Amino acid sequence: MVISIASLALVLSGVVKAGPGAAPAAVTVAPTVMSYQGLLSDPDTGQPLADGTYNMHFAIYDAPAGGTQLWEEPADPAVVPVQVTNGVFTILLGSLVPLSPPVFAGGNTYLEVEVDAQTLQPRQQILSVAYAMVAETLDGMDSEDFSPVGHDHFDEAWSGASDDSGLQVTNTSTGIGRYGLKGVAGSSFGFTAAEETGVVGESADGHGVFGASETSRGVEGYSESGIGVFAGTLNGIALQAAGDVLYSGALIGAFPRPAYDSGFLIYADGGETKTLNHNVGGDPDDYVVDIQCKFAGDGFAHNFNIGQDEIDTDIEGAAWDNLQSNSISVLRFVDDPFCDSIRLRIWEIE
Repeated sequence: MVISIASLALVLSGVVKAGPGAAPAAVTVAPTVMSYQGLLSDPDTGQPLADGTYNMHFAIYDAPAGGTQLWEEPADPAVVPVQVTNGVFTILLGSLVPLSPPVFAGGNTYLEVEVDAQTLQPRQQILSVAYAMVAETLDGMDSEDFSPVGHDHFDEAWSGASDDSGLQVTNTSTGIGRYGLKGVAGSSFGFTAAEETGVVGESADGHGVFGASETSRGVEGYSESGIGVFAGTLNGIALQAAGDVLYSGALIGAFPRPAYDSGFLIYADGGETKTLNHNVGGDPDDYVVDIQCKFAGDGFAHNFNIGQDEIDTDIEGAAWDNLQSNSISVLRFVDDPFCDSIRLRIWEIE
């Protein structure tokens, strides 16, 4: 009896899926079996074959006729018994002889089915669904050579030559907290920049950004209309430079904070000397010292009679003396009428 076959389904089996919320799976070897479903019928009557068990043999070729055999199951001349119901049968190809990616690597492939020693024609072309197996390799590299889902590049070092940027990250989103690149060392303290920022460095305990160069700039930043480099801190030093600081524009903002500020202290009429413990340390030759006075009558700061001033027989004014690395003396002279309060500040310039 002549037998006719029609392919109903050809589906890869063994695909692994992760459930909702599951961690990404490691790279998985592509399945080596393929589900095949066919319909056997009598070509003269069109009726399906009678129910029963039929001996079958399967082979894959690289051509619709002739060509090279790429795979067979089971090994010829063995056969495999297959149950047929209403003419329909289903089998997992590769259960006995695993299917491997090279079988499909050449392009067109065709399945030949033999039923009870009768080779059925034509061969059934295997379409793209089976070629998912080829994803097991790429340009000859095994899938395990590639990174799994959820990979990172932590602790990697890259090097090369570029006429532009070694690494460029562009974030086109705008608004507060939008960064091109953000780095956190140690732990974060929840810093958020007030506007779009190209590079943000944050550390609760260490340096937000640290730049060093042997002969050029340690840190360089530009902005067309904002701030080129912004430094801020909650409790430490916002900006520290171990070398010279060069700027070409105006220095806008507060004058550098002094290393010591006594505030305005009241000095007695008739003259008084106070010894102030500033504890700045270092070399006093590197200090810049400033003194200011206030007159109780109007409360305004001034620099009248700074230093000793002799008017007729009166000795007026205020001055500092005996500068050391941890203390300094401040004097209001005996006849001074203007320096009811005196403020002293010290900057260390090197």
